[in-house]
Amino acid sequence: MDEGQQHFDSLQAAEAWLKSRMEYEYLYRNDGLVIGWNIVKERSAIHVELWQVMIDGKKPIAINGARDDLIDVVYK
Repeated sequence: MDEGQQHFDSLQAAEAWLKSRMEYEYLYRNDGLVIGWNIVKERSAIHVELWQVMIDGKKPIAINGARDDLIDVVYK
């Protein structure tokens, strides 16, 4: 599993980065939370990435293609 923050100067740069990540399936929310996964059938494994996109040091408020309804964060 990979995780971390991705920092960008503009929303356009962040959206370009999201579109360039073709090796995984990705879902992301308007606040910049990104989850990606890739299933490796040969090894019966799944690789997961979790990123927080930041624009000028802040979480975004809207990203084209965001699916807030498909990512639910539960705090325990």
